[in-house]
Amino acid sequence: MTTILDAKARLGLTLIAGGAVANIYYNQPLLGLIVSEFGDAAALWVPTTALVGYGLGIIGLVPLGDALPRRRLIVAQCLGLAVALLAVGLAPNLACLALAHLVVGVLACAAQQAVPFAAELAPDASRGRIVGQVMTGLLTGILLARTASGFLGAHLGWRAVFLAASLLALAMAGIARATLPHTPQTHPLRYRALMLSILHLARSQPVLRTASLSQALLFAAFNAFWATLALLVENPPFGLSAAGAGLFGV
Repeated sequence: MTTILDAKARLGLTLIAGGAVANIYYNQPLLGLIVSEFGDAAALWVPTTALVGYGLGIIGLVPLGDALPRRRLIVAQCLGLAVALLAVGLAPNLACLALAHLVVGVLACAAQQAVPFAAELAPDASRGRIVGQVMTGLLTGILLARTASGFLGAHLGWRAVFLAASLLALAMAGIARATLPHTPQTHPLRYRALMLSILHLARSQPVLRTASLSQALLFAAFNAFWATLALLVENPPFGLSAAGAGLFGV
């Protein structure tokens, strides 16, 4: 890969990684507000569909980065995120809300397009530092998403959070178009071949299987804890607002 990853592109990838992944965590400190409108079932369906969608996106969309230009994929996913987040903010019932969250989760894997894009474009001598910078953006998005959404939701309502996130996704699409380099289509593989290559890696690489399983379990435990904590701290004896619940994310 001969394209140079300049400082502007590195910053763009860092912002996109954090801004994209944040979308699957906005709902967690807002669950009390959402439950009050849609009932107790929302506490199960809203966070679950977002996280399931994220997993489906990692499996089904991220491999496309090996066949199509990642810049184009990132821009398209950010534009799709803007529409899906708008649908969340305007959802009239729980079914629409859960379905929109599923789509948000699928498209939020744009964060996982940003990290390998940085690794592909970075020079050998600075690859670790550049990937670390983009990962810092991703982890910052995870940590600050709950705090920001809890504060905004407590003052303006939960719908305002997702309407604002829709505008942020549009901004990320603009950032991607303005900062990320054009890259050629390096591996013109069919989608079926991409999926089969994943199965081949899973069968032939035991270390990869172990790492994937351990990270999947960590991801599940992490989110099972944080998604339910908000409901706990909003009830007696704590009695915190959505803003207070969001502070537990940092």
